[in-house]
Amino acid sequence: MSQDELCGPDSSEDELSGPDLAGVVADANAVGLDHVVIGGFAVIYHGHVRATTDSDLLVPDGPEADAAIMGFLARVNARRLRDNKILTPEDITEAESLRVNSRHGIIDIVRGGLPPLDYDTVAERAEAVEFRGQPMHIASLRSLGVAAPGSRGLLRMLGPAAGGANPCCWRGR
Repeated sequence: MSQDELCGPDSSEDELSGPDLAGVVADANAVGLDHVVIGGFAVIYHGHVRATTDSDLLVPDGPEADAAIMGFLARVNARRLRDNKILTPEDITEAESLRVNSRHGIIDIVRGGLPPLDYDTVAERAEAVEFRGQPMHIASLRSLGVAAPGSRGLLRMLGPAAGGANPCCWRGR
């Protein structure tokens, strides 16, 4: 996937920037955080028009993943978005999802999930790609629920902020 495919050919560093998916993926890979890209960037990857203001990752649940999440949050200088708090291990283990502000923009981290939208199932269906020299996995349309607008895919799980509450929003506004 090229920069032009996600960012457009005329993007410049002097312009206001949105979320930095390449930075998020590079830092997740650097700390060994297993993840699948979900949400807006995954929808865009599959050719649907979609604006996004954040990067969304689905990660496994459990102590090893929680340790990797802590390392990732430290690496990206993350603070919880709602109160600017630096998250503790207890904050992570108690949360189903985390919404943080970071040096790469806003990141939503969804932990675990329930079948058929659990990490293992979504990762198994995901497409392995390389983006700006970094390997990553992108959720399938089936997991995202885009292929079947009536389905309860990951966009619906993320809720209205991710455009999931209304399938007509998946194609832009």
